[in-house]
Amino acid sequence: MEPLKEETPTQSQQTAKLEGRTESASKDTSQQSQNQQRLQGDDTVQQQTQDIPDDVITKAKERLQGGITEEQLGTAEHPRLSIWDFGGQATYYGSHQCFFTPRGIYILVMSLLQKLSDPVPYLDYKASADNLVTGRDYLDHWLNSVRTHGLVHKRKDKPPIVLVLTHKDMVTESEIEEYKKDILDHISGMAAGKHVLPKIFVIDNFSEDNSDIDELREYLREVAKSQWYMGQKVPITWLHLKSKLMDKRREDDPFCPFQDAVDLALSDDVGITDDSHVADILTFLHDLGDIIFINEPVLRDHVALRPQVMIDVFKTIITVPEYQQDRSMGGEVAEMWRRLENEGILSDRLLTIIWTKADQKMQKPYLLRNKPFLKRLMEKYYLICNATPIRGFDDTTQQPEKEEIYFVPSLLAAKPDDSTLYPGHLSRFRYPLYVEFDNMFLPSGMFYRLQAICVRRFGLEESHVFAGCGRFPTDDAKQQFVVTKVKHYLKVELLSAEAEDQAVFTQGLPVRKFLSSCLFEIKEKWIPSIQYDWCFGEESDEGAGKLSFHPLSDIGQETAMGSSRIPEDFNAVWMRGSGAQRMSRAENSGGDGPVMIQPTTSPANISAIHTIGPVLDCMETCRALNLADCDRIRHELTFVSRFQELVATVNDAGDVCRRLLGASVEVCLPERAPMFLREERGNDIVILHVEDYDDKLVQPLVEQVVKSSSRYGVTVCEDIIKSGDDITDKILDHLLKHNARMVVPIITPQALHGRHWSMLGYEFPVQNKNLVFPVFAYPEGTRERLLEVLGRRCAGMLDLPSTEVPMTEEPLSSTKVSLTAAEILRKASSSIVLFTCYITSDGCTVEEDGVTISFPKGCVETERFLSLEVDMLPIDAAMTNSFSAVTPVLTVHQDTEEDFLNPVTVTLPWTWKSASTSPGRTILMKRSTGRQWSVSRNEVRETEDTVTFTTHHFCSVVGSKKKGSAEEASTSADTSTDKLDEAADEEAKEDMQAVVTKYSEDKVHLIINPNEATTDDRGIHMLCVEKGKEVTEYFRAANFRTPPPFQQEIIMHKKETILAQFNEKEDVIADPRDIPEDPGIQFVFPPANCNRISVRLQLRDPQKATGKKKFEGTVKFTLMSEEDKPVTDPFRRINSAHVYLSSLQGEKKTSQKRRGRQLSDSGPSSKLPKQVDVDNYFDKVVYGVSANWDNLARKLNFTANQIDGIERKKPDTDRRCWEMLRRWRNRDGEAATLQALKNALVKIEQRHLAETLEDSSESSDG
Repeated sequence: MEPLKEETPTQSQQTAKLEGRTESASKDTSQQSQNQQRLQGDDTVQQQTQDIPDDVITKAKERLQGGITEEQLGTAEHPRLSIWDFGGQATYYGSHQCFFTPRGIYILVMSLLQKLSDPVPYLDYKASADNLVTGRDYLDHWLNSVRTHGLVHKRKDKPPIVLVLTHKDMVTESEIEEYKKDILDHISGMAAGKHVLPKIFVIDNFSEDNSDIDELREYLREVAKSQWYMGQKVPITWLHLKSKLMDKRREDDPFCPFQDAVDLALSDDVGITDDSHVADILTFLHDLGDIIFINEPVLRDHVALRPQVMIDVFKTIITVPEYQQDRSMGGEVAEMWRRLENEGILSDRLLTIIWTKADQKMQKPYLLRNKPFLKRLMEKYYLICNATPIRGFDDTTQQPEKEEIYFVPSLLAAKPDDSTLYPGHLSRFRYPLYVEFDNMFLPSGMFYRLQAICVRRFGLEESHVFAGCGRFPTDDAKQQFVVTKVKHYLKVELLSAEAEDQAVFTQGLPVRKFLSSCLFEIKEKWIPSIQYDWCFGEESDEGAGKLSFHPLSDIGQETAMGSSRIPEDFNAVWMRGSGAQRMSRAENSGGDGPVMIQPTTSPANISAIHTIGPVLDCMETCRALNLADCDRIRHELTFVSRFQELVATVNDAGDVCRRLLGASVEVCLPERAPMFLREERGNDIVILHVEDYDDKLVQPLVEQVVKSSSRYGVTVCEDIIKSGDDITDKILDHLLKHNARMVVPIITPQALHGRHWSMLGYEFPVQNKNLVFPVFAYPEGTRERLLEVLGRRCAGMLDLPSTEVPMTEEPLSSTKVSLTAAEILRKASSSIVLFTCYITSDGCTVEEDGVTISFPKGCVETERFLSLEVDMLPIDAAMTNSFSAVTPVLTVHQDTEEDFLNPVTVTLPWTWKSASTSPGRTILMKRSTGRQWSVSRNEVRETEDTVTFTTHHFCSVVGSKKKGSAEEASTSADTSTDKLDEAADEEAKEDMQAVVTKYSEDKVHLIINPNEATTDDRGIHMLCVEKGKEVTEYFRAANFRTPPPFQQEIIMHKKETILAQFNEKEDVIADPRDIPEDPGIQFVFPPANCNRISVRLQLRDPQKATGKKKFEGTVKFTLMSEEDKPVTDPFRRINSAHVYLSSLQGEKKTSQKRRGRQLSDSGPSSKLPKQVDVDNYFDKVVYGVSANWDNLARKLNFTANQIDGIERKKPDTDRRCWEMLRRWRNRDGEAATLQALKNALVKIEQRHLAETLEDSSESSDG
């Protein structure tokens, strides 16, 4: 197998300034540094400007290749190396972090003419701000840069650094040896010095003799061959994909859409079969330096095939003035350049001008064409951040939108102005907080990124930034903080607008938390092995302004022992509560109690966990860890040691902390959740809102979600956000402490008010797209402003799946409310019991998931039983490429296939419309049998939100608008024979068939039929049938009802199984003779001819039959993975099914029919159990037994943890009793019968109360 290609960045340290060669030679070297010329084998990536002479390029290629042929390159003996030359000026230091890699060999080039102790000439302000003065300072800077960016766990001497000294011809041998000795003496005690290889090379760049270069090349080859990653085995299919991508690169298009890369991977000559692996393969190639691929929203849509592209983009903006191409020296453009250089402000207009001119010099321009992606890429690396002022919703001025501007911290040259940094009306807290960096190394790139994060968070108008410092706001309008870079440490100061003798400083700890999280984010992403301590500083005994630092970790220990010498004021402001006792969490109040999910993968497998910052933020927010714990973990040297320290700390803290760690990982790093013990998520959907649009949206939505919730196996509650509540903290509180299934924040203009978002709070950490589903509600015409403001408040929420509700003066239609509720419920669960109802000759109207069906009077002669299935098709590339608008797919299952006597009116909502959709031809399609679709010629009436038609016969039906047909105004009812219409119809059928087939390929129906067994036939039929297939294709029985009374749609992957088990605690159980001993009732993925079983029912205790009318039992389903372990994803939890058995005494069965309404979530087609009427009965129960509510709860199968949760949540026994009854009804659904409640009351010796509960529904049956 071909050895892996390794990137070998080469460090050029201030070559143009350190070398005292002739001006022409200096110019050539400098130009090569600025253009970041990349040479790979014999392939030279040409720049847009030909500043490097051809003879220099030719000579460089000869020296790099050293007589090795192209065929020999890439073999074990001659590994292929890439060389990157870093720009030496301090302006470029902020971008170097993008190119460091632990898989590199670093060449540090120094001039023999520049003594280590002498000042380096021609220093710019940025270099002095980095405390770089002498040659020794620069040597330390580069050694520490390599160490902090490239250290690998348990490989303390890697990556290697090769020292190369130039100007050999201008010094004597003794001077060379003395220079080497000075270097070795200096680095001998440094941790970074261990990376330096023992052999130091001395060369003359202009000698005709290449022997020194040949020796260096051979040495690098041997070093490369010995690296730990060389010879690493890689699947051959990965190399095939890499080869295909390199072929595309040779086509000279620097970008490739991600989907094209997926298509290449799945092609026959590559052989990758699972497209879910493609992102991991591209990430691997990115780490090698072959491509650029960032697996994050928006950025993952593009693959940069030439890493050189990133350099080309960066250098158009981040470059020293003498290399700014096509700079205008006068007028408005010159002023934009001046602002960029001095204030670090880049206008979008200037960026367009720069990239337009750069594109004009390219054979295949790409900058403007990919402008949004490239800007996002630079924001990803914190090279720029969007600093455009955003008007809030309370700003009603009609001013035009301001031009987009960006902050470029590495170009910020404005020196600190004390009068601006420390305004006269602000008092300073006397004790600053310090961040001291190990090895006296604080790279400017780290501070640039900290400035970018602060400007992104607070906005440029609220920030006052200078080179090396900045002043920023806090949550208290009267307090601000200043951060200053001073040599190798940061100084953090608090300012207050109060008079000096009355100044109050309350924002110290929030500022420390914010900065601690920010610095760790930078550390994890860009400088993974840098170390620092939070400290108290005081003047040292040496005087002369030198400080002595005391780490806060030491101060905390001294304070605990009562021996701290640190001022109490410092402790009160900066440390108050940072080491506070951890808080215990509330137990899960939803579901069936705290069911624990055991880890399925070992925590020892931590090679891919590079990021734990959001997890630490979550753990500190819920007080599972304190700030001192978090900072100790953040201080660890490598990502492996940080993870190990986190796990050890949590294990020492106990079970509660371990469960919170599992919950935090599930929230922030969902793909790593199987590594941790965690509590199974409850069933609660929490609707979070600020009471904005309460009457118009929130309450109708809550009511609709509650109405349908039991069919999805969830319960619903709402939580109102009060003034001062932080929305991010509220969301985390429900996800971590209460273990909710999903949180639905309703984001409105009022919700975006600053009082609901902390300026110093942690970044929104939720990455699990199944746990938070935002609803964006806004006045029509303000969508963009809402999203812009939310992007400033909580950018992470924009990356989550969401839905939108434009608001007008008119009330929301019931269709829109139902559709939004359906989106929420379908997001929370993939398991849904189909809606069932009776249709009678009186007629009725049925509404389900935004679909409305009106059955007119006289449409049937005899009552008809039917069930509805409403499928929301996913809005993916296959959908958006083919259609510009779609409705749900409505499927109606009936007990008879007869046509209706009078036409039935059906209204389908548009579930999705593209923004550019114009009024055009709506195509209505139907599917009668199999998967074949045909165009329906029903007359269509269309509104902005819906499509309405009439029909005499039901089947599967869907409406759509074909993409590209907006100019046509006819409907599918037209009798036109225009061939264009026919072609569009045919294409729509094929496209819809493909979309629906793909959507349905992993869906099955679980069926229990009949749901109630009679005394004559105590049997039920259980089936698992592939969605879209007729049950009669697999099973026929005399008492099999069509449609089945219980039919549940679930997602089931091809190698999964479903286990069915009767609850032995119930009255009705299965006859053991019908249950296979091992593994029990088991369903595999369809075809369904083996997924059927008939089970006889029996009473667990026949003696209990006396005097009873109904007995009930539960069939519980468990989805099992390919590894034969329960699938723990709550999204895929399968609802239980209830079965009923009539009394043996042969009472006359009463018929219960719900006309035009939902029959049940899991009930039969007739003889429904009587549900408890809350208004009639709960008040009586609360009045009679509230003092004994907990005993009643136990008889209703509540666990001790659930009872404790209710007790903590409600303040008195009446409210606790009511809450318990409400949860019981929501939990058990149709099984929450009056008889079940009476039985429980009798068991707690409340027979008299039970007898007073009359069943009003019984008297109405007549």
